[in-house]
Amino acid sequence: MWAFFLPLVFLGFILVQSVREQVVPAQVIGASRTAQGGAAAYLAGTRAALAFAEANPGYSGPIADSQLAPYAKPYALPTGFAAEIQNGQLVAWSNPQSPSLTQDVWRSTGRDCAYAVNANGTLQSPCGPTGISPNGVPAGSLVYFIDMPHN
Repeated sequence: MWAFFLPLVFLGFILVQSVREQVVPAQVIGASRTAQGGAAAYLAGTRAALAFAEANPGYSGPIADSQLAPYAKPYALPTGFAAEIQNGQLVAWSNPQSPSLTQDVWRSTGRDCAYAVNANGTLQSPCGPTGISPNGVPAGSLVYFIDMPHN
């Protein structure tokens, strides 16, 4: 009797999967997880930079996209995202951003003071001015800036 029902169950599973793929293609299912823009992708980039820094104590210098990508999954890094460790500080930024993205990031992080905007050389966070922007960060960029005690 099992010999009769087991193939029927298997065939039913295959039919359901093929119908599901036709109704909801795989690209649509993964689209929200691999979005190129927005607060989620930016935050994935900053978290990837932090994970890289923690996994590589003593590292100093720019962090390549290829070094960040394994830590950012399932997100893709946003266009213009950069990160580096300079003088024991992790700095990650994205090219000049819209005020709405900045507000989305601040809202998503509970207004974390580590996220700021480079306002002509001064980092402006939800907590007020938090310091001088690191070298190489363009004005208007959304910046993640923290001390790395072991780097």
